[in-house]
Amino acid sequence: MRTQFMARCVLAGIAARRRVADRGATAVEYALFMALVAAVIVGAVAAFGQSIIGLFTTAEGVFP
Repeated sequence: MRTQFMARCVLAGIAARRRVADRGATAVEYALFMALVAAVIVGAVAAFGQSIIGLFTTAEGVFP
């Protein structure tokens, strides 16, 4: 009976440590995802920036 209790305590401790480790991995995954999103935004602005400026300049000329 006592060994079952000890085994449950050990397994509960391992499970608790694993949950904490998973949270750390999730934070790293979110950080990598946000870095990817930022890189895509920078790339889109660099690729389409001048054409969007031209579009707004044209629209500005249409309205008095």
